[in-house]
Amino acid sequence: MDGQLPIDRRTVLRLAGGAVACGALGGQTAAADDESGSEPGSRPSIDLFEIDAIREFEGEVTWEVSDPDGDLGRVRLQLLPREGVPQRKVVDEVTVDVSGREAAGVTTLVDREESRIARYDVRLDVFREDGDEFVRGSRTNVVVEFDDDTPDPVLDRFDLEPIDDRTVAVDWEVTDPGADLESLRFEMITADDEGLVVDRIHVDLSGESGSGRTLLLDTVDSATDEYSVQATLFTGNSSRTGRRNGQVTLQSEGEDDDDEGDDDWETGPAIDRFDVTDRSNNQWARFDVDWAASHPDGELATVTSELLSLSGDVLDSETTTTDGAEAAGSHSLQSREALVANEVRLSVVDTDGIETEETTGV
Repeated sequence: MDGQLPIDRRTVLRLAGGAVACGALGGQTAAADDESGSEPGSRPSIDLFEIDAIREFEGEVTWEVSDPDGDLGRVRLQLLPREGVPQRKVVDEVTVDVSGREAAGVTTLVDREESRIARYDVRLDVFREDGDEFVRGSRTNVVVEFDDDTPDPVLDRFDLEPIDDRTVAVDWEVTDPGADLESLRFEMITADDEGLVVDRIHVDLSGESGSGRTLLLDTVDSATDEYSVQATLFTGNSSRTGRRNGQVTLQSEGEDDDDEGDDDWETGPAIDRFDVTDRSNNQWARFDVDWAASHPDGELATVTSELLSLSGDVLDSETTTTDGAEAAGSHSLQSREALVANEVRLSVVDTDGIETEETTGV
């Protein structure tokens, strides 16, 4: 590089031939998209474009650019969420002034919008001094992925108590090791084929734990006494949720109840472990699912892992037949539609058809 160059506050400029101590995440290096239409050798090029996730929601980009005519002007780097709403929004941008034939640097990008997702695209643009854009780095093949080792939130207690022929009480307790609890949603649903939601309540949460007693009421006075109750726990990170299902039969006052209510409600199966390992490459989406499930009444039936697309379509699935009170195992999911794989869903069903499921973003 020629002369002294202004240094961006989050960029360390280095000689293009010097050592750059930063590795590409997952061995991915971008191939620059040729948008100029110019003949080879007459335009700037991206010679190195690598990304390393250095801490939560912060990535370090190592880059090298060159221009055979010696007219480099500036380099622009942008961080864009790969998923979530709104998509394609730039959450961080750094512009670095460069000059001469070669330039290199290490730039730190941070999610300034606190989107709190795991996967981002990084875009690199190179401009000549006259301002014309000649080269753009890949928007889809260069992905910075932040490892989130924080366990998913857990519904530690989920007990259903019939109150009368229209009301059920839910005694609950939740924890989140990530201290990022946001809300808990309860839905009371008729257990017939229609599956009508007759009541829905949101409870605001914060921090790492919460507990309470919530009443659900059949607000439409449906002609049934059997309901399922679904609890869904949300955190600030949309890819980490917890879910539990239960089933309850309500009784009118005066109805005979020889078992003193013991059979009036039952708790569904629980997911005790749900770990997903990403082994994907540019051609294949591949994920290993390590799972464990349990049932208080020893009535486990099946465990299913599914790989879902952005639109919710099932790209691949694997089911294991189980029984008893506890089960554990692993599933392997894969799909050639690597760019649309969005999340993995684990579903556990008991012998009564009660289902508990959790999803995690990939």
